[in-house]
This record gives sequence, structure tokens and C-alpha cells, in this order.
Amino acid sequence: MTSQLRDPANEDQARADLAFLRNVVSGERPFGRSMGIVYGAAGLLYGTQCAVSLAHLWRPGGLSPWVNLANAVLPTVLFVLVLVTAGRADRHGGGVKGPVGRAIDAAFSGTGLAILVLIVVFGVSAYRQDSMTMWLYHPVVVCVLQGAVWYGAAVLRRRCWMGGVAAGWLLSGLAAGLLVENLEAYLLVLTVALFAFMAVPGYVLLRLSRTG
Repeated sequence: MTSQLRDPANEDQARADLAFLRNVVSGERPFGRSMGIVYGAAGLLYGTQCAVSLAHLWRPGGLSPWVNLANAVLPTVLFVLVLVTAGRADRHGGGVKGPVGRAIDAAFSGTGLAILVLIVVFGVSAYRQDSMTMWLYHPVVVCVLQGAVWYGAAVLRRRCWMGGVAAGWLLSGLAAGLLVENLEAYLLVLTVALFAFMAVPGYVLLRLSRTG
């Protein structure tokens, strides 16, 4: 019995098991650099877009057509450029490490794909039914999805601030959904949510990707 306990093979296996458990709990690098860059950029760009749209409603006579056109097109153009360039950060050693980090990264990536599909679903349905209100529910669903994925990240990483971000997204989705017929209040909720629960966490994720 003693010889079995001192078997080098058993000791090596025990060390490997302990190392795996430590990685599950803490992760080596919880987030890739591209995730923080993309998430933060999305919050800044689309938060600014909502803020400019809100300014258009508040300003007597509204903003100029050129400003509105730029506000409609420029954020997405810039975001695509961010997507194209951000992947290079992970290819140069900034990728996710550890099983928990990879699981969280996969969850966020899957949520992003779901949002892209929902853009088509809501966009086509709104066009066919000539209903702007239907399109306005798309950001509401996005808020709820973000809240769900952040809740999962909070459970896996056991970080209170992530739970706070999840709660913020879920409450924002609830508020925006109830205020969808009040465009000013609706845009105000989305503006705050994008800056507070996307731009700021994106910066935090970028810092975490550097410190590990």
C-alpha cells in the first residue's frame, strides 16, 4: 500500500489534477486582448450613436442630415475595422488561457453570433411589417443576452463586479423594453447601458488580459 502511494506515476497524476483544478478556479489568462478591445469599442461607438440620436430628439429642429447620416453609418464602419484589426492582438500572445477563460470566451463569441442572426430576423420582420417598433425590440434582446452571458461569467469566475454588470444589462433590457414607445427614455437607457456595462467592462477586460 505504501509503495503504491509513493509511486511516482501516482504523484505526477495528483500534481496534474491539482494544477487542473487551480486553472478551473482561477484561469491563467481569463480574457483575450481582442475581447476587451472589441467589447469596449462596441460600447463607445454604439453608446455615442445612441447619445447623438438622443441629441437629435432633444435639439429643436434636430441635427443636420449629414450628422444623422454619419451617425447611422460611421459607428458600424469603425466597428468592422476594430473587428478586423483586434484579432491580431490574440495572435501575438494575447489569447485566452485556461479552461474557464476559453469557456467564457466561447460564450461571448456565441452570443455575438446570436446577435448577428437576430439583426437579420428583426430587420427583415420590421421591414415586412413596416414596424419600427419591432426593430426597437432588437436592442432589448441584446441587453438580455448580454446579461445572461455576464451572469455565466460571474458564476465561473466568481467575481462580484461581473454579477453587477449582468444585473445592469438585465435591468437595462427590462427598462428599455417597457419604454420602447417612449423613444427619448428608451435611447437614454441604452446610452447609459452601452457606456456603463459595455465600454467600461471592455476596458476592464483589456486590463485583465494584460495582467492575467
